[in-house]
Amino acid sequence: MARTALLIGIQEYGSGVGPLAAPPSDVVAVEGVLRHPRVGYFQSVHILTDAIADGKDTHCGVGRHTDGQPVQDISESPPLQPSTIAETIQSWCRSHEPDDLAVLFISGQGFQIATGELYLATNHTYCDRAEWVDASAISFYRLAQWLGQSRASQQVVVLDCCFHGSLEHPVEDSVAVGSGNSAHRTSQNMPPGIPEDLNKRLVANHRVVMMPSIPTCYFPEQKRDRLSLYTHYWVEGLMTGAADNGDKQWVSAADLHRYIYQQMQVAVPNIVPILLDPGEIAGSIRLSKALIPAAQHQYRRMVQQYGQQANISPVGRRILDIRRHQWSLSADCADVIEQQVLQPYRYYLSSLSHYHDVMADVVAGRVVDEQIAERLNEQRQRLGLRVADVTAINGELTYLQRLRHIQQYRDALLDAIAPSSGALPSHPQFTAQEDIHGQINQSVQAELTCLQGLLALTDEDVALVEAEILAAQ
Repeated sequence: MARTALLIGIQEYGSGVGPLAAPPSDVVAVEGVLRHPRVGYFQSVHILTDAIADGKDTHCGVGRHTDGQPVQDISESPPLQPSTIAETIQSWCRSHEPDDLAVLFISGQGFQIATGELYLATNHTYCDRAEWVDASAISFYRLAQWLGQSRASQQVVVLDCCFHGSLEHPVEDSVAVGSGNSAHRTSQNMPPGIPEDLNKRLVANHRVVMMPSIPTCYFPEQKRDRLSLYTHYWVEGLMTGAADNGDKQWVSAADLHRYIYQQMQVAVPNIVPILLDPGEIAGSIRLSKALIPAAQHQYRRMVQQYGQQANISPVGRRILDIRRHQWSLSADCADVIEQQVLQPYRYYLSSLSHYHDVMADVVAGRVVDEQIAERLNEQRQRLGLRVADVTAINGELTYLQRLRHIQQYRDALLDAIAPSSGALPSHPQFTAQEDIHGQINQSVQAELTCLQGLLALTDEDVALVEAEILAAQ
């Protein structure tokens, strides 16, 4: 039985299509974990990317491989021709034997046209007048044909891709259903946001498909040498053995999916990873060994127990230190495990902080109209946050904005009536509004009405301000 993988990472695209930072680093990191003799032990791993490694030591989100070899840096290489990608995939698929395990990993971008067909974007894929030119891309129809030519009895397709185009129903605040909390799906139980063309083309009884479910780009601002979040957990689950469910000393595709799901539900709760497995074979596909010392597994579970909110309490720290000494774990090893366990919580809090800063900048200078609200919603989705995650932030900052706007209107109104000598006359038979408006000429009143509209204040807000001013006279 051969273990073979083809890893495709596409960073740059044609005109009108923005680049991605992560794909080159993604494929290098996946290659490292699959080739590792004590982890993936794959005999054959091919990389196809529009970037090359120059041998520099760089941190790619997971760090050095456990054999001490540095993760390689990424530099640009000549663009890949669509025909080169097509020929490589087809040739790789035709090389398989019946008892092989074949893993196809793709990190990049895709799009869907109006007819519902999906395409994988290449270096030459571009947009013309805001429309994707599918002739410059690779269709999922062809991809499915090539995969169908593979004789491998176990096939894993990993699509760490964002899809653009005519996807009308993205996953929004979704709750996974299925086998426990694993978001396990069959072809008859497709979740919202998964293109039907993907189900029709790629799903088969001898093949599983792993992917983040959200169909739009979820990548936050990433540095060049960092992995996408999905690939980060894909690699981490295998390299650390943390994905081993049941202490079997090996990690199945189902185990790995469950691990990714659990991590991402903390870090980016609006993104629900999906495993399409109609043949229910994911549990029997051994992606890696998990020959991790029992003490490390036990310590990881302890950190998970005492590190639920991005930090470890003083009492929890004492307990962990005692256990670390009892289990003869080095301080460095324990620190690495703690950082890995707490990373999803810290990522989530960082995303909330980022959203708070963006929202604060927006409400500090303008009224949140429909257009601005839509941009804020896009930012929220890019950060992988649900509406419920940002409701408190929106409420707090919107309330503070309203107070500032009321103060601005109060100051303007006081300036408008300042030329009047003495206190405002109070007439019991008149309202506060009538008393104040009697001191302001029509042109200034028109300006105040305009200001009220710009500040999005209601008539009730204005009436309260006027009553307050009158009461103070």
